[in-house]
Amino acid sequence: MLTMVLEKAGYRVAPAYNGEEALEIAERQKPDLAILDVMMPDLSGIDVCRKIRQMPSVGRIPIMMLSAKGQVPDKVLGFEAGADDYVTKPVAREELLARVNALLVRAQYAHGSQTMGRVISFVGAKGGVGNTTLALNLGALLAKDGSRVVVTELRNEPSTAVYQLNLSPVQDLGDLLSLPETELTGKAIARAITRHTSGLRLLSAPQTAAYDTLPVEYAHIIVDYLASNHDFILLDLSSISGEMNRQMLERSHDILLVVEPEPVSFAAAKAKAEQLRAWGLYERVRFVVNVRTVSASAYTRDAVEQELLGKADVNGRIIGFVPPAPEIFQMASKQGQPLVIMKPDNISAQAITNIFELLKKSEPLPV
Repeated sequence: MLTMVLEKAGYRVAPAYNGEEALEIAERQKPDLAILDVMMPDLSGIDVCRKIRQMPSVGRIPIMMLSAKGQVPDKVLGFEAGADDYVTKPVAREELLARVNALLVRAQYAHGSQTMGRVISFVGAKGGVGNTTLALNLGALLAKDGSRVVVTELRNEPSTAVYQLNLSPVQDLGDLLSLPETELTGKAIARAITRHTSGLRLLSAPQTAAYDTLPVEYAHIIVDYLASNHDFILLDLSSISGEMNRQMLERSHDILLVVEPEPVSFAAAKAKAEQLRAWGLYERVRFVVNVRTVSASAYTRDAVEQELLGKADVNGRIIGFVPPAPEIFQMASKQGQPLVIMKPDNISAQAITNIFELLKKSEPLPV
């Protein structure tokens, strides 16, 4: 009954039928809100609440307790366990939904009152270099590490991320762009975000290219909301051309330029790097070399550095070489899982993990 009420109100629900299952779902899916019945099999809702509060990855989420026990000592016990709200059953549908919304809004403001999230833009030297794949894998590692992370396809090309993650979003970027600017609220943006089982969140591009350009004002509203509610915002940009892309790059703490080791990609990467230098953004640029074919692996690291940078500009610019593993990446895509989650010991997954570690240790540049 509760699941039906919440789903009809537009929420995605992961029901648990006992306390142990509730803890497993909390750890795996990292929900935005937990609603716990005090009387649960295996573990009571009070016990589950205490354990969630001890979990680093979800310990700060809002928790609502539901119970037929409405005496003051019962409520005190719930609040002492870490609950944010205690609701006595039976409860009217309207009151329940109002309390759920209040907890979610309060959590957003609490998170937003802290520092804004780190924005990392991903730009391909040219099409088909693995830009989206890199963003999704790094995002999955950040989520696994306990961060709130969202990958956002800010482009007017059909989404590829939904196929790599085997997701079917109820809403996407196209739905947001169909709204008048006055209705582009935090709640509307939140409804367009889809959660993956890895804990990664995705704001996907439309399934079909439904618009010509993304208005700059809309892009800022969306990224403002995402940055106030997430630790990391990974922007999957189709190019650096256009005013919207330029302004998103200007507000990015890091710009990862993804390159394939072959002449056309090298030339395109150098042209983009020079444009970013002209905009005063080159200090934020780091190169990721994605070796997608065995033939491309003939380039040594020294040869790639010479092609991209020359001798005077090598220091720390190239932060990763991802070796070829096309069949493994395809297998991961068919299973709807980032490679770093499906096969973390794979050599390509380890290369991406090294990039994750470098980003995690580095201090973001001011924007």
